[in-house]
Amino acid sequence: MGDVLRILVRRTRQGGLRWGVGGVDVKQGVADPRAFIVDPTDSVVKVGGSLSLAAETMDLTAHPLPKDPSVFSLRSPVDLRGPLRHPKAHVHHGPIAARVAAAALLAAAGYPHGFKTTLYGYTVEPIPRVLAIVQQQLAEVGIDARLDVGEAVGFSAMASDTSNHIPFGYYAWTADYVDPSNFLDVLLNGRRITPEQNQNLSMLDDPDLNALMERAMATRDDSTRFALWRRADSLEAGLAPIAPLVHQLESRLYSLRLGGWYRHITRIPNLDKLYLKRPIAAPVPRAARNRERPS
Repeated sequence: MGDVLRILVRRTRQGGLRWGVGGVDVKQGVADPRAFIVDPTDSVVKVGGSLSLAAETMDLTAHPLPKDPSVFSLRSPVDLRGPLRHPKAHVHHGPIAARVAAAALLAAAGYPHGFKTTLYGYTVEPIPRVLAIVQQQLAEVGIDARLDVGEAVGFSAMASDTSNHIPFGYYAWTADYVDPSNFLDVLLNGRRITPEQNQNLSMLDDPDLNALMERAMATRDDSTRFALWRRADSLEAGLAPIAPLVHQLESRLYSLRLGGWYRHITRIPNLDKLYLKRPIAAPVPRAARNRERPS
């Protein structure tokens, strides 16, 4: 945050700027810095927004990315708006508050200066890019995570072997049918922990949570069943809070002419049942259309 203000507002010669690169599109007097990055001493700063050359105003947002994983690297986006000669800076306080809270949790856990760990994952896209994002987010609160990425089959075998004691990793799970047991029971029931091919990678084993999940699975009434799953979800979150850092979104477009398709939780269509509702009409050449018109 200090680097952003020092470079873009104060413009002092003591900013420690090593290099900068930018690509700016100018249209009707408005400059759009589509790719603008500067590299001061301890942060890389990405800048986006627009500059009005006619009105001599700016509307920019600078995102500092710290190079050091210190707990005290409280980098937060900064808005720079107003006249070019006298812009006003506004710091996004939400990210700072979240990082302060994370730093407090680390200190309470006995890591006031953060710690080093290994983040495991596999090479299937977009997992490596997701891991890089998670690594950067962890660095912002003082956790120095080294990436260890391997083939999916080898990673699954290694992570499911409980003797390896994998401390931190990325994994995905696809539902077989719409029910909380798909996730909570398979991934968090301690009675399902096995020496090999283990799915409970968190190794969470709480007797009360185990009993509550098994009670929910044995309940046939839908309302009672989901009430029990909600209780299990709340209990699990209290025992081992999970903070999802990245949410993956997958979008697909299907034509109205496509038959045999239905929306399923796994997003996997049954290809042998897909069909086209009607054939595609061949386009008529323009010359032929002109000849068919009455004179």
